[in-house]
Amino acid sequence: MKNFNQNDHTNISLDSDELELLKAIDNEEINLEKPSNKRLNELSSIAKNTRVRREVVTLRLSARDVRRAKVQAKQKGLPYQSYIASVVHQELNAS
Repeated sequence: MKNFNQNDHTNISLDSDELELLKAIDNEEINLEKPSNKRLNELSSIAKNTRVRREVVTLRLSARDVRRAKVQAKQKGLPYQSYIASVVHQELNAS
């Protein structure tokens, strides 16, 4: 198994739990097994039935906020519109 090197993923933001998981996999403390075809079909069906519907929404944001979102999205390696959607989602689900 390829050793995990945090520097290999400079465009990806990983939290402490994700880093811990990657280190455990690298140290072979976690055995990842390929799921059976039956299980893959079950998971595929579940994913299709729980797919989030997206709506197109027009928002008026200040130019400054859009610039800041673009910078932050680039730092995280995400498209800025996806980043804005994730920020809205996180904020709406924070309470």
